[in-house]
Amino acid sequence: MDACTSCGKCVDACPTGAIFKKGTTTAEMQRDSEKLEFLADARGKHQWTR
Repeated sequence: MDACTSCGKCVDACPTGAIFKKGTTTAEMQRDSEKLEFLADARGKHQWTR
């Protein structure tokens, strides 16, 4: 019998961050080189507003 319902409550309640939702860690995320290039270019041109 599997008691897990994939509700995410254990992830929210974990005080150390040792439990996490699959696919959300930095190593599992997909890289978007176009977005990174845009952000680096905008930062270099000081296009950010505060």
